[in-house]
Amino acid sequence: MGPPVKWELTGTIVNVILPQVEHNLTRATKQGSPMQFSLERQNVLKGVRAILTDTRVWLSFIIVGFVAHTLMFGTYLLDDALISLSYSRNLAQGHGFVLTPQSEYVEGFSNFAWVILLTLPYWLGLGDLHPIWLLKPVGISLGVATLLLVYRLPAIAYKVRDNDPLLLFAPLALSISVPFTHWTVAGLENPLYSFLIVLSVSLYLYELHDPTRRPWSAVALLFTALTRPEGIIFSGVVFIHKGLFLLWHRQFPTRRDLLWGSIIFGGYGVFLLWRYSYFGYWVPNTFYAKVGDKRSLLTALFNVNDSGWRYILSFIWHQGIVFLVPLVFISLFLRLGLWSNILFVGIGSSLMLYIIYVGGDWWQQYRFISPIIPLLYVIVAGGLLLVSSAVSSFLHTYQTSIPAVVSKTVLLATMGGVLLAIYLPNHIAQAKIKLQVPGEILLARGEYFRNYAQLLQVPQAKYLEPDVGGTSYVSGLTIVDLAMLADIHIARFKYADALFQDYIFNEQHPAFVRTHGIWTRRSKITTYPEFWASYHPIRVWRDEYGISGNFVRKDLFVREESTDYATNRLSLPSSVNTPVLRKFEAISAYATPGQAYQFTWDWQCPQHCFAKYHTWLILQHSETSDFVQYRFDPAFDLYPTSAWQPNEVIYETRVVTLPLGLQEGQYAVRIGFGNDSEPVQWLYSDMLIVDRNAAHQYALDLYNAHLNLLQNKKFEAAWSVLREARYLAPHDSGYRHAEHKLLQDWEVALAAQARNYFEHGDLDNAVKTFEQMHARRMSFRHPDTRALQREVRDYLMVLGNQQLAAHAYDAAYTAFHQALIVDPKHIWARHRLEDTREYQHYISLYCAAGNARRVWEMYQREVQAGNVPTDEEIEELFFCLQSVADSETLAQWRQRFTLPSIDNPIVLYEQGVPKFRVLGYRVHQDYVYGGRVELILEVLESLDRDYQLWVHGEPSGEGQPFEHQERLPTSQWQAGHIYRQIMPLSAAPDTYAAQFEFRFDDQTHLSFDANSTQIVRSLGQIEILDLLPAYVTEVMVQY
Repeated sequence: MGPPVKWELTGTIVNVILPQVEHNLTRATKQGSPMQFSLERQNVLKGVRAILTDTRVWLSFIIVGFVAHTLMFGTYLLDDALISLSYSRNLAQGHGFVLTPQSEYVEGFSNFAWVILLTLPYWLGLGDLHPIWLLKPVGISLGVATLLLVYRLPAIAYKVRDNDPLLLFAPLALSISVPFTHWTVAGLENPLYSFLIVLSVSLYLYELHDPTRRPWSAVALLFTALTRPEGIIFSGVVFIHKGLFLLWHRQFPTRRDLLWGSIIFGGYGVFLLWRYSYFGYWVPNTFYAKVGDKRSLLTALFNVNDSGWRYILSFIWHQGIVFLVPLVFISLFLRLGLWSNILFVGIGSSLMLYIIYVGGDWWQQYRFISPIIPLLYVIVAGGLLLVSSAVSSFLHTYQTSIPAVVSKTVLLATMGGVLLAIYLPNHIAQAKIKLQVPGEILLARGEYFRNYAQLLQVPQAKYLEPDVGGTSYVSGLTIVDLAMLADIHIARFKYADALFQDYIFNEQHPAFVRTHGIWTRRSKITTYPEFWASYHPIRVWRDEYGISGNFVRKDLFVREESTDYATNRLSLPSSVNTPVLRKFEAISAYATPGQAYQFTWDWQCPQHCFAKYHTWLILQHSETSDFVQYRFDPAFDLYPTSAWQPNEVIYETRVVTLPLGLQEGQYAVRIGFGNDSEPVQWLYSDMLIVDRNAAHQYALDLYNAHLNLLQNKKFEAAWSVLREARYLAPHDSGYRHAEHKLLQDWEVALAAQARNYFEHGDLDNAVKTFEQMHARRMSFRHPDTRALQREVRDYLMVLGNQQLAAHAYDAAYTAFHQALIVDPKHIWARHRLEDTREYQHYISLYCAAGNARRVWEMYQREVQAGNVPTDEEIEELFFCLQSVADSETLAQWRQRFTLPSIDNPIVLYEQGVPKFRVLGYRVHQDYVYGGRVELILEVLESLDRDYQLWVHGEPSGEGQPFEHQERLPTSQWQAGHIYRQIMPLSAAPDTYAAQFEFRFDDQTHLSFDANSTQIVRSLGQIEILDLLPAYVTEVMVQY
């Protein structure tokens, strides 16, 4: 029998095996066995044993596993991560906190410290790297740092030995956790946020028990508050915790404690003041986009069905936290690390309250909860330590031969297996679904629209898009954020009809539009007639959300026929059903082999072109048989000839590259149209001189002509001439420097012209001059220009405020809008402009929000100021203010508009008692949903329940019937009041025989007779028209 096995409390299962091996080796050596082992080999064996019993070794394996776990997500980046990266790049390049260089100052991010951190790669010259290489290494590094911290945190919080095997539980669980790993590599601020939270807690607990330490936790807490808006809540929790600790121990705050609080709250106060001065808001714009000011914490807190509660409960159940709850309770209530647990509970509870207030988040894998998952596993580790202690006591009491290290190792392995069993199905499920809004797709979309902007030669084009990360990073366009995050107006007013239409179609007027999914339904942008009048589909589809797709503004390549064309028609085809060339103009009559040849041409179909034609350009050498030909898709394949309307002129600027080996000489330019293989008719002929020396000499002549024009202050003509010179010699740096100098001189001249207008009171022309300067992308670097810009802008702001105080909203709107034209990034002009919009549209805005008392107060104030509502607004006021307006006012309003009516109003009964009646109805045509039916209902007697309105229609043709149900707030309706109910009808164009009924459930209905026998009533014939252009219907993709 060998000596008893030596069990140790620290180490792993190898502590059982290695001592026995050592004993056998020693015994064999003493007995003279052939197995002779040197002392060096025994030392190696002891070294191996020491390594295998060191928890830090196993921690390194856990880290390797965590990194491998993060790599399972491949190249996935969340599109929102690229929003932060766009802000970081623009900040590093000197544009400030803007989404794109031309954008306004809007805090369209909620991770200030993360944005600042991401500027480092650009300052270090690494900005050309793909976003994956900018974001993922940073996230993984911070994730590894968090694992190291959570390995140490239980020892700090619960005062256990550093080499206890159970310290590995928190990093092991964290490395397996799908939410934590997913958000570590998704590209957002979560890894930094988690790291700072754990770092703050670790430093604070160190300092709590050692007052001589420097207050570094305050710095960590300050950066935590700067990383996420709710981060300041954690600072408040720690502040309260410190106060309770001092109070419990009857201690007074020391100078270090005061310094600690000053660093956190003083630093954060300075940040808030800077934020307000820079962005005009105390909180990020994302808060107004996602939450707004209408949500009540108390209401949500006591409603378990609220989205915030559902978010938390879903995490507890689907992430297997329910199985860890016993260990959490053991850790929290058995007084292991009492003050540490109080801190953990405070942090967790405050975050839960925040989640309940904001209503959770729609991203997968619990983004809001993931930053405190490390603390959750630290608490569970505390519960495991208590369980392990109880097991060890039990084993010691009954003198069993099972050592404590075995129990700890088995406990750790069991918990690891449970977590794997929980998260492995999660990974399998995740492999089957598409990761949400991947940034790679949006990067490709940004390049897609950038190419279209280059083709259409609109480099400063605006682009309306709900997923703005990848598109803002690569497109070079000015982004208008349909999803509200980086747009002040949409975040403030959401998609209120009148305000949204004015903002999109009149102010922004984007060149490109992309809408899809829930953003199509929320914004209703494709339901507006203005949209289809102004935009043409690139790709379009219809799904359950409405009509979505990619769209381009028509006036970028379509314009109405001009009278100028009456004498400039270049050639007529033999048939009026084929294209006509109306105009051709090359940028120059000279060209160089291997360089660009640019021209503009206008086309038209006098009547409908029934075929899809291509256009052709052929350059034919005048002396030889050499030629080069080009074939084009009209309107860049956006608008085929078969869809052209007779009154439309399609204009294009085309750029082709001449072959490098093209023979020099004189070429005939021939233009025609035809099918795929060859042109069938030639319409026009021009001449082009291809000669390198002649082109360069002509460019020099143009340069000299531009100098003469500059002497005469003819900047526009000089710009045009120099542009042609640059076109002929694109690689000549002298022309580029001349262009830069011309813009500088032109800026000074325009500024002087604007000052002259301003000093003579001609504000309109002064503003137009500034608009011209911005259109030419002038730098505004000259001190006099900047001073004048500030002077004119401030004058317009004062003027606008005066008009606003006088309730002259149209004049105020004009002044603030002009201030934005003068200084497009002046954030206060944007805020005051939106304030004016709110006053202009207060009726529709607040009535839609159900704030009748606010509408009534503003109505009385506006009437006193002399602003009388229109008849349309009066109708809106009548239905909105019946509960607050006096009967005399309601009667006066009722006389100013006409309600839809039917000959015999339809009375509805509840158990033989007449409750209300249908006075009339009307149908509104709709581009997307088919139509909307508007019912006018008069309440005869109040009801005690909410009934459901059901409308059904049978088509006269072979189409599908429609059916729509909507629950009405009939329990809140008051007797004697008239209500309006508008319901969408998702129906194809046709004539329908419509019926309707009111039901509470399958057994309870309102009837149309006192005997309760007739529960369905006819609404008559409803006609749904097809309002979409025929071409849109033809190209629409059905999903």
